[in-house]
Amino acid sequence: MCPVEDVKIYEAVKTEESVEKKAVVEMLEKGELDYVTFTSSSTVDHLMEVLGEDKTKLTSATLASIGPITSKTLREYGFDRIVEAKRYDIDGLLQAIERTEREKDKGGSPHAK
Repeated sequence: MCPVEDVKIYEAVKTEESVEKKAVVEMLEKGELDYVTFTSSSTVDHLMEVLGEDKTKLTSATLASIGPITSKTLREYGFDRIVEAKRYDIDGLLQAIERTEREKDKGGSPHAK
């Protein structure tokens, strides 16, 4: 057997309560955000923690996920209208949003994959 060494490349660290967090929650409450993007399951978990029990603040925005694992996490929180990137990177996420906007302009479903 070969020895294996676990090397931590990065660590997701939650920030303390901040003016920025409060501003985002306020924008969600006012329906000022068209999209909320998620690049990992940990970003979903963190926003759910910030929002607490009131997940309805996210109903006015379209949720955009970088891929199927992140989408699965959103579904576990009860969200099912999710725009999902076909290519699992930031460019793919932006393309999914652009595709969704084009569909809206055509009168199609804004939440199609």
